Amino acid sequence: LRRTRLRARAGHAERAFELQRAHARLAQRAARGEALASLGRAIAEGLEAAELRERAVAQVDVLLAPRRAAWLQRGGHAWSVRAERGAPGDARSDRVSLERAESREQARVEPGPRGDRIVSVVAMDRGAAALVVELEGAAKPHDAELVEAVLHLVATALRHRAAVAAASQGERELADMVQGSPDAIVTVGPAGAVAMCNPAAERLLGRSRDEIIGLPLDALGFDLSGDDDPL
Repeated sequence: LRRTRLRARAGHAERAFELQRAHARLAQRAARGEALASLGRAIAEGLEAAELRERAVAQVDVLLAPRRAAWLQRGGHAWSVRAERGAPGDARSDRVSLERAESREQARVEPGPRGDRIVSVVAMDRGAAALVVELEGAAKPHDAELVEAVLHLVATALRHRAAVAAASQGERELADMVQGSPDAIVTVGPAGAVAMCNPAAERLLGRSRDEIIGLPLDALGFDLSGDDDPL
């Protein structure tokens, strides 16, 4: 009877321990999910690139409590630290780890004398970005996936912003070229009315921009009777 009671107590203790571990895993997943959601909100709020990199490093620092967490970026051949928390990193050690990880699609875990190092690299439009996380001990399951998810989320937002900025710059340059052109340029909207004209067109037609926009081409003296497209 006593042995039966002891086995029952041991069984209860083991089930309680497993329950605690399950609760801990659920809490960890919830915390990591909220961290990624927080980064998503920061992206939606339109934070600047430097602030997003800082936020990414901060989230990793809070969740993994590493010895060091750093966001690095490469333009050309040289890597530079753009955001960092914890002990300053060693440039040579970073370079070796980044070279090993750059050809991999998934985050790389490197064992070290003081703890594991997680390195994740993603290509950018003009170079690459990376998260380097140096732990105090061994990496736990899904730690590398978290680092990779944070990096990809923020890097995707940075790539999108760079593309939007480049498109806006291109549009501004085109508008400047049109406005400064010595040739008269007129564009027509779907309804056949003038949608835009440049200063040369104002001089040619002898009318101001406000007087030209909205008029049909034939009202401005264009001959539309031919078969050729007037534009």
